[in-house]
Amino acid sequence: MKILCTIGGFDPSSGAGVSADIKTALRAGVYAAGVVTSITAQNTSKFISATAVTPEIVSNQLMAIEQDFDIGAIKLSLTGGGENLPVIIHFLRNHSQIPVVWDPVISSTTGGILSTVSQNWEELLSLCSVVTPNCSEIVKIINEYPGDPEKSASVLSEKYRSKVLLKSVPNHPAGTDILFSGENRIIFTSNINDTREIHGTGCALSTLIACTLISENNLSKAVETAKKTLGKMRENVFRPSHGSYLFK
Repeated sequence: MKILCTIGGFDPSSGAGVSADIKTALRAGVYAAGVVTSITAQNTSKFISATAVTPEIVSNQLMAIEQDFDIGAIKLSLTGGGENLPVIIHFLRNHSQIPVVWDPVISSTTGGILSTVSQNWEELLSLCSVVTPNCSEIVKIINEYPGDPEKSASVLSEKYRSKVLLKSVPNHPAGTDILFSGENRIIFTSNINDTREIHGTGCALSTLIACTLISENNLSKAVETAKKTLGKMRENVFRPSHGSYLFK
């Protein structure tokens, strides 16, 4: 059985966060074990609050999972604050042989500020196979080029020798993502014909990439596969009230 360990926040609407990752992983034929770092109160229309889980509880969750599961990949999103980072970094170092996808969640699509850029992000970055920021997140990580997310992603990749998948890049067709690897870049397009706002799209993409990397060593192929699966997921959504749509 393919196993994903997903580390992130809990969204009670299951539009994003760990509960959404578990749903998404099942679509990819992967069993997901979830470690919660933060409890949020939000729905498809608004963000109310976020409360970090203590480092001790995060550590206990991680220990419980690694003692019982043969983890094939790790997906990291919301860390729940700087105090949790040493615990998470220690866990990643202990599993350095498996793929790690970091989706650096800073704010929610419903308007909440979930985390700030930590001083430890450089160490975290060195432990990841790929980091998957959107445009607002990348310019907070590399704050030298606030109006140029592509330049920011390129600098992050070249300076820190990391792979960066910049999601939903502006001035390109809808659904365009760009993978930066040093001086190289690969553009991935999507056939998106609707304008519906779907809560947790970026979260789902990074989860699908992590799931695919369990059995696929080629990152660009993993991104292609993940985007195809995400395209199929977009065909099966619902709107609970007046907010964003959700994947079923």
